[in-house]
Amino acid sequence: MIFEKLNSDSTLKDFLDEAQKEKKELEESYQESKRQAIERRLKEKKNKHGGAQEESKMIEKIQDQWCRNNGYPVIKRKRIKYSIQ
Repeated sequence: MIFEKLNSDSTLKDFLDEAQKEKKELEESYQESKRQAIERRLKEKKNKHGGAQEESKMIEKIQDQWCRNNGYPVIKRKRIKYSIQ
């Protein structure tokens, strides 16, 4: 009976150790995939040559304030994001 208890305790400990290792591996894998996704997005932005460019937020703020000050309606902007599939 004592042997069975020791055996089950060691089995439980081995199981918990293995679960901790897997959790750590999954976390590392998740962090790596996040890093790769960020790199991919940055690379996509760098490789754009020409095309429609978005106005900067500062210019938009200045335009909106000018419209408010001079009685014109504020321009509603609609952003279209294209994804490569």
